[in-house]
Amino acid sequence: KDMNLPRALDEFAFQDAARVMGSFAHDLGNAYLRTGATVSNGTVFYTLLQLQPEEPLAKTPAKSITRETLQATIDYLNALSVKLSEAQMGRPDADLIVREYRQQIAVMKFACRLGQARRRRDVKIARQCPARAGRGTGAAYSGAPAIVACAQPVRRAPGKRRSF
Repeated sequence: KDMNLPRALDEFAFQDAARVMGSFAHDLGNAYLRTGATVSNGTVFYTLLQLQPEEPLAKTPAKSITRETLQATIDYLNALSVKLSEAQMGRPDADLIVREYRQQIAVMKFACRLGQARRRRDVKIARQCPARAGRGTGAAYSGAPAIVACAQPVRRAPGKRRSF
């Protein structure tokens, strides 16, 4: 009960001399609280990405979130990501850990942006993405991976094929 979890993470898990990563991991784990919504048996980010992506948010367990709370969450995640550059981990896989956390923040921010679009009742994107994402790739996509694939356009050099 009396253990300082972020400090223990810094010392034993992250081996972070700057004592940044423990509080970073703790704060990132609580980022969902900024959305103003909690969902049972999952996270609000998962709900935004996968649960009923074709439906307006009013019909999902995340119905209480607003565009403003999602923007506040994005701002919080942006501020939190700055901490990663301050870490001084003594682990051989420190670079991998930082990259994985940066990727997680990117997915969480994307979920927030998708939620903002859904809050505007802009469900047209979600309905059309699965069909568009698989076109010309030789693969069939459905659900959130397809939405992610087409909601953020891939910029590539002329003549280059999209890879997944």
